[in-house]
Amino acid sequence: MGDKNKAIQFFKKFYDETPGIYSIQWIDEKGINRFGYPKENSLADYDYSAGREAHDKDILRIVTAQQPVSSYEDRLFEGGTGIFTFRPVFLKKKYLGYGVHYPA
Repeated sequence: MGDKNKAIQFFKKFYDETPGIYSIQWIDEKGINRFGYPKENSLADYDYSAGREAHDKDILRIVTAQQPVSSYEDRLFEGGTGIFTFRPVFLKKKYLGYGVHYPA
């Protein structure tokens, strides 16, 4: 829980310092969107491997590749279109998942 709180604080700082961000999300190495900031604009415990949405397989491909994706355009759950930026996160050499943000 302490790591989550630290991550949320980091997300909040990034969000506050970066105009135009709608949300910052954490997708773990298994393809589960664990949490994000701000909470009301974020998914919590959404499992992309469940395949509930057409784009879920695309997200899983990105997570599996472990490479930066500067832009990925897709429909938002809330409606409309978003341009997502994916950045893999490593602790030393251990892959932890992706930090994702998209503009408002």
